[in-house]
Amino acid sequence: MKLWQPLAKCLSDNQSVVLVLVQEARGSVPRGAGAGLVVLTNGDFFGTIGGGALEWEALGNAAKFARSGKVFEQRQVPLGPNLGQCCGGHVSLTYEVWTPERLDEANRLADAERAGSFETIKTRDDGDHVCRTIVESGGSEHFGIDAVPVAIFGAGHVGKALMRSLSLLPVRIVWIDSRADMFPALVPDKVSMHALSDPRTILPDLSKDTVIIILTHSHAQDLSILEAALKAEFSFVGVIGSKTKRARFESMLLKAGLDERLARSFHCPIGVPGIENKDPSVIAVSVSAQIFMGKQRDS
Repeated sequence: MKLWQPLAKCLSDNQSVVLVLVQEARGSVPRGAGAGLVVLTNGDFFGTIGGGALEWEALGNAAKFARSGKVFEQRQVPLGPNLGQCCGGHVSLTYEVWTPERLDEANRLADAERAGSFETIKTRDDGDHVCRTIVESGGSEHFGIDAVPVAIFGAGHVGKALMRSLSLLPVRIVWIDSRADMFPALVPDKVSMHALSDPRTILPDLSKDTVIIILTHSHAQDLSILEAALKAEFSFVGVIGSKTKRARFESMLLKAGLDERLARSFHCPIGVPGIENKDPSVIAVSVSAQIFMGKQRDS
């Protein structure tokens, strides 16, 4: 969830905002510590602390807080009968006023958020303003999320659908195809496109935790990329296709001399088991879910 980037953008547009943060969460709660809202004076907002009654009340309180003349406030909120929520947990919310004069500070935090997760140590000055110092570890606050690196080989119908599906999620996408004219004119900022006559040549430039998804227009190209990716031992290598295709590829990899462990370590068919629909958009959602289920198990 982006928090500091929209906050910095508001300040750069000369708008003051109220930042609502979950500082502490106990028991069953919609969102944990670090979740937040950036609330504008006109009632618009960015982010979320979980929706429902908690968020609705926080938005109303933020509007009142903006008119109070205060710059900082902390409130304890039990999630139970008072809010009509059955979660039963408890959250501690802070309200902070941010004005355009603090743009440099906001930009530092926004830059850290763009890079992934980060921690801060929080203090308050004589004017009750909250000051944050970014630290490597041991911080009292945790923000941002580390984007999952994904390499998509193939820009056909499924490749395009997968790019669109994944672009809604916290990922960084490297998109490769041997046919330059297959790429769309515009893609999200998190997507980089590479037209390569031999797609395998990009593999040494990818980190080993990159999720490799292979769905080119050619089975021969699929196999060549698969073999190279398996030899490089990426964390997840998936190939679009059937059980029959998997069996054939396994056999060909073994005949080519690939170690048996590696030759059997790829995912094919790809996607969440039980979803049989072959529409590209459904395949894309299924594969996106599989990627994040795997990352959740790894964390």
